[in-house]
Amino acid sequence: MQRYYVVTIWSEGRPGKKWKTMEEPEVIPEGTGVFFRDMGTRLPVKVIGNVSIEEYEHGLDYPDAEEEEPGKEV
Repeated sequence: MQRYYVVTIWSEGRPGKKWKTMEEPEVIPEGTGVFFRDMGTRLPVKVIGNVSIEEYEHGLDYPDAEEEEPGKEV
């Protein structure tokens, strides 16, 4: 089964914008965020700040925003 990742930017302890990507996000050289290609638009995205990354198996739903807990912190 394929895996996908949900990248979430956080502000004041609350989830903000979310993106899905099929490739594992790369930590940018400065270590302040991640770089990946958005699954929906296929555009490259660089997110800087408090970011969490969650990994899921393709075909399974990911939890609603209220149920989510941050994945690994960058």
